[in-house]
Amino acid sequence: MLDDNLSSSLQMNIMIIGGLVVLMVGSVFGVAGIILRPTIAYIDALFQRSKEQTNVLQEQAVELRERADRMEEQAIEIQHFNEAIMRTNDVLSRQNSALETANNEKDSILGVVAHDLRSPLTGIIMGANIIRDYVKNLSVEKTSSIASGILVAADHMSEIIDMLLDSQELAYGSMKTYPENIELGEVIMGIIGEQRSSADNKKITLHTMFDTRIPLLHADPRFVKSIVGNFISNAIKYSPPNTNVWIGVNVKPGAIHCTVRDEGPGLTEEDHKKLFKKFQRLSAQPTAGEKSIGLGLSIVRQMAEQLGTSVTCESSPGVGATFIWKIPMDASIVRRM
Repeated sequence: MLDDNLSSSLQMNIMIIGGLVVLMVGSVFGVAGIILRPTIAYIDALFQRSKEQTNVLQEQAVELRERADRMEEQAIEIQHFNEAIMRTNDVLSRQNSALETANNEKDSILGVVAHDLRSPLTGIIMGANIIRDYVKNLSVEKTSSIASGILVAADHMSEIIDMLLDSQELAYGSMKTYPENIELGEVIMGIIGEQRSSADNKKITLHTMFDTRIPLLHADPRFVKSIVGNFISNAIKYSPPNTNVWIGVNVKPGAIHCTVRDEGPGLTEEDHKKLFKKFQRLSAQPTAGEKSIGLGLSIVRQMAEQLGTSVTCESSPGVGATFIWKIPMDASIVRRM
């Protein structure tokens, strides 16, 4: 009986204690809930604010990307604009350079007209005045001599004018050409015949040496005569008396070389820089008072290039000069043998 009472009492106590534990736990959670409720609300508010700020930042990021895209497009446009400006500046620079060159050529032409044409024109006027004023007192021989001087001066003026016109026509590509088959050796011998008296007057000996098999050329004879004739004329003009000039045509692998070599003063380093350019007078001077306006070699270069060929010069001071007209075998003017 006693054991039954103890068991019942123990069970009652356990139930009381369990109830008290439940009440205590509930009280703890209730108190915790009361304490944590503001914190949870604050955290919820922070989360909501963070979410709103994230949305704002996302919107700003989208706007910034759009701005960046627009700036990139503008940068590309600016780059294209700058490239267009650079191209325009390049065109303007070339045009200014061309205008400066044209202006310099104009000044040079005026200088030729004022200086190189004045001397022969003065001689013509003086000779004409003498004949007019003293014709009754002049002998036939004297009148003929004065008339010959007038013709020489007029020929020199005509030569200058022709060179000026040829230079301009070649520069603008407006010179008409009339090609025909040419025996180069025969043309050169004809030029030598025309210039032999000038060489004889200075006791200059002209030597020739041609290869036996020179291909025909199909070109305007004026071009060939101008190129070779200028070389020979200059060799005679700038060589001292009692010297030699060698004229040759050599068929080399890949090209025909037409050469004119003299025993003149040769060319300086500065001369080589000016060579084949318009209105350039070199350090060497004609040895018998011959005239030069500085256009011949520039015309030679232009004509040679128009024929698909080239001209060069090998020279040093004191050892003479060798001018070479190089005609490639595959040039259009060369006819196959």
